[in-house]
Amino acid sequence: MIEHKQPLVSVIVPVYNVAKYLRKCMDSLCEQSYRNLQIIAVDDGSTDESLSILREYEAKDSRVEVVHQENQGASAARNKALDSCRGEWVTGCDPDDWLELNAVERVIEALSITEADIAIFGYKKVFELQNYEEKYTALKNIRQSGVYKITEQLLQRLFPCCYFCTKYIRRSLIEELSLRFEVGRWYEDVSFSLISLLARMGQDVLILNDPLYNYRQHNSSILGKIRIQKAEKVLDVYLEVEKVLMYLQEEKELSNRQYFAVSMIQYYGALIRKDIPDTLLPEVETKTGKLLNQYGLDKAWLMYLYGIRSMPTIVNYLFLKIVDSKISVKLFGLPLFTLNRRSGMIRVALLGIPVYKSMPVPYKKLNV
Repeated sequence: MIEHKQPLVSVIVPVYNVAKYLRKCMDSLCEQSYRNLQIIAVDDGSTDESLSILREYEAKDSRVEVVHQENQGASAARNKALDSCRGEWVTGCDPDDWLELNAVERVIEALSITEADIAIFGYKKVFELQNYEEKYTALKNIRQSGVYKITEQLLQRLFPCCYFCTKYIRRSLIEELSLRFEVGRWYEDVSFSLISLLARMGQDVLILNDPLYNYRQHNSSILGKIRIQKAEKVLDVYLEVEKVLMYLQEEKELSNRQYFAVSMIQYYGALIRKDIPDTLLPEVETKTGKLLNQYGLDKAWLMYLYGIRSMPTIVNYLFLKIVDSKISVKLFGLPLFTLNRRSGMIRVALLGIPVYKSMPVPYKKLNV
């Protein structure tokens, strides 16, 4: 047990009809080696035994606070808990998941040597039916845990790790930004996580690659529902991305962070392609284009796609034109060269005559 002053840590647990898994989750919290916890469990109108199980833990552990509300969804339950948090640090644990028993101690001990307002740690995906697990580090391509400066490059590597439950965020930062989860939306962690990180650009973030969180995969989880139903709700990620773009625009940082913005759109667009049927792919393309047009990122998008980072003066004389996913070079209005990347195809034309057309390629995961 660490000996320095122990800050209070508030852990948020949104609960809805998870009686089968709830005891493992609550045991992992109540049996933490770090004791200074506020465990806020919000029952979101459960119709099974979840609420009675929570009452049991509340009766035997004074650190457990149980709140009951009518069913409104996980985001509403988390927001309800945020209103009651007293801890210096705020984190979460979903009710079908669980923590390693030294998780809180490990994070707080590491935070004690830095002024960082955010800590991020690794996790394990535990596949219930297949009886195996996969370990995920907190930050891709960085092996060593430690304190890092928040940069655009680092943020792009953090896109796959936007889970609220694998972060500790200083409560004062949450209050400063008035952060809340969007009710009724999937991927609600994305804007909550990225906005908190963007607000601390250039400052420290603690990265722990230890897999301290166990993320259970089963058919009643959100991930399970996506895989089974191929639901259109996965497109909610675009609403979360737009919320981040709005934040950058309001802070007058969008022009400075344009490559971050386009890589964010690119990554999350690619992410959901794995989880939707082909019939929804046109909508993915439409929503991508709408965001790029609305926030003036069309040119940055093309420069990102084609690896263009600077334009020589000669290019301006050739009247370079970039629209949507198309780049064309014209001389006195006549098309000299056109390159179009759209719907997984590449088309090239010289002097207006098509000279190359690729076949659509299977989806490949982006490396950002």
